Amino acid sequence: MALTDWLEITEAHIRTRFSSTELTAFRQTAQIPGDEDAVAGIIDIVTSYVRGSVAACPRNQLAETGIPSTLLDAALDLITVRIMQRAHGAIVDVDGERKKASERAEALMRQVRECAGPWIPIPTSPATVIRPVLDMTYDTNERVQVFGYPNQDGL
Repeated sequence: MALTDWLEITEAHIRTRFSSTELTAFRQTAQIPGDEDAVAGIIDIVTSYVRGSVAACPRNQLAETGIPSTLLDAALDLITVRIMQRAHGAIVDVDGERKKASERAEALMRQVRECAGPWIPIPTSPATVIRPVLDMTYDTNERVQVFGYPNQDGL
């Protein structure tokens, strides 16, 4: 699986964190009749979360789709824990390594939002992101209120 600067998270990526039987068991346990695939939904949610973290830093540019390859490992750590929580309500993690990895991934996302995280590759086809601009207009015709003896009114 070759790595590009920006990529879509696929089930092949998730299989690097779970055995195929483990992922199948989690998928069947998390599946509610009539629901869409829970794993695909979690992939979409985490992809949006990572993209939002990247977009929060004004110096980063987003690609049209996907996440930066530099954040793939962190995204997979988040997905792993969320799949297990969806399936069992608890994390199946004897040594606590998966939970620690998820906490490190959350800390990394915080750094990315604060523009202090790892290098984010510049996409070949950037998406247009509209950031709100604070309107800083002043009315210069207003009279300046002067606080003096006549307007103290008994203070």
